[in-house]
Amino acid sequence: MQIIRSLRRLLRTIKVKFFIEVEKYKKADERILSEWFESLYQLLSAEEKKGNVSYKAWYQKPGELELTETPIPTESGQASKPLYKVKILSLPEIVKEHRKYRPQMSEITLAEPIFPENIPEIQSWQLDLIIFDAMNNKVWNDAAFSRYRYSQPKTYIKHEIRYREGRELTAYEVKIIKSIFDSAIKKMNISARSARDGERGLAIGL
Repeated sequence: MQIIRSLRRLLRTIKVKFFIEVEKYKKADERILSEWFESLYQLLSAEEKKGNVSYKAWYQKPGELELTETPIPTESGQASKPLYKVKILSLPEIVKEHRKYRPQMSEITLAEPIFPENIPEIQSWQLDLIIFDAMNNKVWNDAAFSRYRYSQPKTYIKHEIRYREGRELTAYEVKIIKSIFDSAIKKMNISARSARDGERGLAIGL
């Protein structure tokens, strides 16, 4: 019996390792990406309404591709208008497997959006995902999480998550990043509930 139990444990270990190896190279599931993007986008919108989002702007030097956070004076001496607006949501620090992580997500949009007369064939939304450590150093390459809505020849939506250097994240990498963001969001929600309960307790005491 002991030999049989040992063999079963060995088989389970092999199956787990095999699953992890497959996940390392498999493409992330579209359904998972869709649900995750939707939840992140809704969270950013909700936290912005609560005043928990910070902002910055990017300016572009005339005739150059370089972007800067410093306003660029025009010929008239006035500050130029920003080219991009950035919304930033910093999530609380969490600990996973004895390491500290501080995830952050942001959305970059044109400061003055261009509205075409007709709905374009492709619409896109993008969230940038960054993970820092306790010393504010990046511990994971920046990832661009995008949603594309195609209207031709028929309407459908596609999601994509890529590293800045261009490669798509695998299902295994998505699982790791998602677990860090999920844990930080859970911690943020617990803190928010505790704060609300504390305020209600004070109100009752008064």
